[in-house]
Amino acid sequence: MPYSTVKYYLYSLMILAWLVCLSVFLFMNLSIIYLITIKILNISASIHISMASVSNNYTNIIRYLQSPFINQMHTAIPVNEVVIRHFRDVKTLLMISNTLMIILTLIAVKLIKRLSFANKLWLLKMPLRSTYMLFTSLILFSVVDFNDAFVFMHKLLFRNQDWIFDEKKEPIINLFPSQYFMVGFIFIFLLVSIGMILILNKIKKDS
Repeated sequence: MPYSTVKYYLYSLMILAWLVCLSVFLFMNLSIIYLITIKILNISASIHISMASVSNNYTNIIRYLQSPFINQMHTAIPVNEVVIRHFRDVKTLLMISNTLMIILTLIAVKLIKRLSFANKLWLLKMPLRSTYMLFTSLILFSVVDFNDAFVFMHKLLFRNQDWIFDEKKEPIINLFPSQYFMVGFIFIFLLVSIGMILILNKIKKDS
């Protein structure tokens, strides 16, 4: 494969990474998605905690995970050292993702503008389509076999076993049912799809 072709496939992977990081950020900060999911699943009744308490705990956790200036996670639900370590690991990953989102936003916008100005934006068309098809295949696999995909993702992202919670010892896990993470997968897929469609439409107009 010629270097020029490889270059545009790398560009497309960068754009995909940008859209994924952006989607993760929005998912984590749109509490309405969490609240609707929890309401439908009736989690507050199953774990005997009021909806207001569930919402407050979630808000405090997200603030901790998303802010580099908050060093302690405050929840009404007792947490042990395993929980603290795991959420610290999650916070680190999210800080990396958020930093990448900012950097890649600047790079992606500048790249698209530069290619558009040079009438070379069309060179991204096939690489973007191929990259998106690969991404779609991974998401479909994850949704169809979500439990295995969820476990694999944790093994890939975390180098310890702290993510394996026992609801009797770590009851905070009840605030985050697996269905919520499946909603997250679907949300990220939809936002990435919208982003890809918008970029491909721009390529079509510029061609």
